[in-house]
Amino acid sequence: MTDDQLAAGRHAEPVAIVGAGGLGQEVLDAVVVAGRPVSGFLDDEAEEAFGPAQPEAVPAGASVIVALGDPVVRSEILQRFAGFDRWATVVHPSAVVSSRSRLAHGVFVGALAYVGPLARVGTHVVVNVHAEVGHHVTVGPLATLSPMVALNGGVTIGDGVFLGTGASVEPGVTIGAWSRVAAGAHITRDCAACHLLAGNPAKGRRMFEPPEPSSSAPVDW
Repeated sequence: MTDDQLAAGRHAEPVAIVGAGGLGQEVLDAVVVAGRPVSGFLDDEAEEAFGPAQPEAVPAGASVIVALGDPVVRSEILQRFAGFDRWATVVHPSAVVSSRSRLAHGVFVGALAYVGPLARVGTHVVVNVHAEVGHHVTVGPLATLSPMVALNGGVTIGDGVFLGTGASVEPGVTIGAWSRVAAGAHITRDCAACHLLAGNPAKGRRMFEPPEPSSSAPVDW
């Protein structure tokens, strides 16, 4: 990290992190390493939190990022923050993010992750450590890319999709909204919404009905 980057971080608004679990700790580390000020955690249960996961607990002037790995849980928490507009995007300094990619608000990009040229990452997405988002990939709002996920060029990931650790997706494949991909699965063909995908090559089965429309965040590139 350069001195200029550190200086910019010191003058940024403080970041409040919703969720004090494992993902929250990773986000905290990224914020600190980037030299940005931290307000602390908002969590309904964690002792180290300074307040509950509610908008009225956000300190004045702070921005917020929701650090909860499950897209459905993240969606439910975000409903509490309806109308809130001070969202932080946190990128670990060791991540590589193309200047020709687009990250929406509320995104977390973890250590050593990669976001390629002309990729688009929607609101409140998690791109965890060592995950790879290839060129021309579209990742819909609320999706979670677990560690070491690999999305090859031209992949489309629907809203609220969860990809487990080490999952990979072949070029040009589309995964429908709210599907869940098991750890290590290799996706070679398109899949409709709300399916569970597992295996190599992965096979899918319908899993559940999609969440209520109010659970989804609007696309914001």
